Amino acid sequence: MAAIASAHNDVHMDEGLLIGRDQEIAQLGQLLDGLDAAGGAVLVRGDPGIGKTSLIRTTAQRAGDRGHRVLATTGIESEANLPFAGLHLLLRPTLDRAETLPPSQREALLAAMGKAEAPAPTIFLAERVF
Repeated sequence: MAAIASAHNDVHMDEGLLIGRDQEIAQLGQLLDGLDAAGGAVLVRGDPGIGKTSLIRTTAQRAGDRGHRVLATTGIESEANLPFAGLHLLLRPTLDRAETLPPSQREALLAAMGKAEAPAPTIFLAERVF
């Protein structure tokens, strides 16, 4: 699924449920169903106000209810030019598990996080951590 979009007035919150988003919720549910076997990722994009955050929150809640660890972060505009700033915010709580990564990926991650004396990793090596 490359993107989820809908008209703003099609989405209404009612007691924690999303109304008018059955198709998107079903697609995100399929993603959750396959996490244990294959992992997964999704990009949710669209115009402001169409309910992206509500979809993400609903899916994150369902993932947590299934026992998955949910990590989330919010981009900070003032840090947009800082290499790996978003990665640092997202993965800081998981650094205790860095030793489980293959050596080259562990070194790249720790260097990106400023936790190891190593040259800054290429963005492609850092992305392979995931």
